[in-house]
Amino acid sequence: MLSAHSLSYQNGAYKYDFSTDSSQFYGGTTACKSLPLGKWGMPAGDADASGEIGPDDVIEWNIEAGKEMFSPVDFNLDGQIDHKDINNFWIWNLMLSCQVPE
Repeated sequence: MLSAHSLSYQNGAYKYDFSTDSSQFYGGTTACKSLPLGKWGMPAGDADASGEIGPDDVIEWNIEAGKEMFSPVDFNLDGQIDHKDINNFWIWNLMLSCQVPE
């Protein structure tokens, strides 16, 4: 994920709050999701780290389905690779991307 704006160095650290608005993300609304309480965040579902959430991610999910572990296909990060990952996260984020320029 890339920021849409330059970062400033403050008190020994770079700080940037992506959660305040979709304009904080490089790529705007194609690179983020609206969350409850007016916040914004990264979309879950890019299992193969291609930069896009698409059909190939389900292929990766199928390899690990049914296992208890944390993995890039555990989209809700509950330690269970099950249909909740696909039904509650991947399907809703299908065709979104991280918008990293090449």
